[in-house]
Amino acid sequence: MSRILLLFLIIYLAITPNAFGDPRRTPVVEVVEKVGGAVVNISTVTVKQTQSVPFVFNDPVFQEFFGNFFRDPRRTYRARSLGSGVIIDCRQGHILTNTHVVDGATEITVFTSNNRSYTATLIGLDRRSDIAVLGIQASPGEPLQCIRPFDSDHILIGEPVVAIGNPFGFSNTVTTGIVSATGRSIQDNDRMFNNLIQTDTMINPGNSGGPLLNINGDLIGINTAIYRNAQGIGFAIPSNKALRVYRSLVRHGRVERAWIGIEVQELNEQMRTVFGGHTLPYGVLVSRIIDQQLAAQRLLQPQDIIIQVGNIPVSSEADFLEQVGDYTPDDTITLTIVRRGELLRIPVAARSLPIEYGLKVLEEWLGLRVEPYQQRAMQIKEVLRRSWGDKTGLVQGDFIMSINGQEVGTLPRLVEALLAARAQGGGKMEIRRGHGSAVVQF
Repeated sequence: MSRILLLFLIIYLAITPNAFGDPRRTPVVEVVEKVGGAVVNISTVTVKQTQSVPFVFNDPVFQEFFGNFFRDPRRTYRARSLGSGVIIDCRQGHILTNTHVVDGATEITVFTSNNRSYTATLIGLDRRSDIAVLGIQASPGEPLQCIRPFDSDHILIGEPVVAIGNPFGFSNTVTTGIVSATGRSIQDNDRMFNNLIQTDTMINPGNSGGPLLNINGDLIGINTAIYRNAQGIGFAIPSNKALRVYRSLVRHGRVERAWIGIEVQELNEQMRTVFGGHTLPYGVLVSRIIDQQLAAQRLLQPQDIIIQVGNIPVSSEADFLEQVGDYTPDDTITLTIVRRGELLRIPVAARSLPIEYGLKVLEEWLGLRVEPYQQRAMQIKEVLRRSWGDKTGLVQGDFIMSINGQEVGTLPRLVEALLAARAQGGGKMEIRRGHGSAVVQF
């Protein structure tokens, strides 16, 4: 009987070479086959203007030779760029990508993996998080494939990941690596990007906006090529953060940042010593409860030490505001705190940032009172004596165009940019007066 079974096994293996599975069909291959159809390539066209022609070309000598050629000081040209995206909602045709992929684009075309093309509309974008949402309309006979998000709070350091994108125009390129770290912060020009996933997976221009996937094919992040000095490392925006921005953009057309009604300050060495002499490696101290409802609930108290927002450690006021700002007013934020040596986890309902509070900060900190001007800028209506604004030379009628590169055409945007700059200890303000402009440090 055993000889018959052995003979049968030999024959079975001979005619079925993949009886124990094709060794080429790795988990990476299965991920690509499972979700590759949800990854799209994005092509944009942006109409740009050249810089003004140098003043010397108005010289009569040049006019004699060049005539009217330089009479128009600016000329336009069309610039093309490429990026990636991922379909997050098949029914509505919603696509997640990076803001810097589509910002300023006059034409956006999306190409799916089956070589179909769609004209996309921009539903909304958020420069602070670098997340944008596009919409495409597929016909009933052309179903879209979308991707399943993963709770990025439970990413494992060292777990294998897969990136799919369009680097340097090479569509549907697959790269692999591991999660190297989480909670990374990087500076790009005047903008700080916080709470990023770091990976050794290659993230190049064109990968921007594509998915970072775990080995089960779930979305754990949106790849972003914003760090120009990166060599051998890449970064991705965690899926939880990207989805919060996505929901806010779809519902409101903009991202409303969360506020929990407190002010914090950084810890000194004495404040760090808790737990019978043990030293906290990070944390911020609750210095003031501003929101009266929160104060009445007594969920948080002055002198509480906040060490985590969600699952992310915080070590400075700027860090705290950035982490809270990753949430929206619809969320409940879990804070890990130390109160008189006891470790507690406190759920706090987020709410919208009161405009009145932000304007009060502007007045007390910089000595400025402002009002919106045609949703393009803030016009200064009063400069308080002996304030920063007075010492800087600002006057009534000046316009505030941006703070740290963020446009401030509405009061919510002004307050958001102002408080973010305050948390970082200051920033740069673009001021316009008449036909001239200047950038001042504050």
